Amino acid sequence: MRAALVIMSALALSGCAFDAMSTKPEVKGLEGAADMQTLYHPDSPVEVTLRPGGRFELVLKSNPSTGYFWQYKEGLETGVIQDFEYRYEGDPNPGGAVGVGGNEIFVYEALKPGKTTLVLGYARSRQTAFETVSVRVTVRK
Repeated sequence: MRAALVIMSALALSGCAFDAMSTKPEVKGLEGAADMQTLYHPDSPVEVTLRPGGRFELVLKSNPSTGYFWQYKEGLETGVIQDFEYRYEGDPNPGGAVGVGGNEIFVYEALKPGKTTLVLGYARSRQTAFETVSVRVTVRK
């Protein structure tokens, strides 16, 4: 019985041991000079910290067949970030069904130190957005 307790204790403690051979980097949020930071339909507001030249992508669920799409509302006028790329990726649709949704993907690039809040709204053209996403962006030197 005592031997079993010693073995169980050793196994439990070995699970907490530091892995000195690990080459995986430690990730602590979206900060720093990562090549690309990705936000998947985030709860608003969310914060991103970048350096000039850094980029982040905002992946937002969408279904253009309904007439709704994500539209820029504010945040680019400060000159802190700029549009870099936009694309739409449809969800897998092996049956060929009509009206399958997907993701709108917006990529932004940090230009200069400062702060801005990027706001996008999900709406039909010329209508009030019924859903918005806000990203607080800080660009550091």
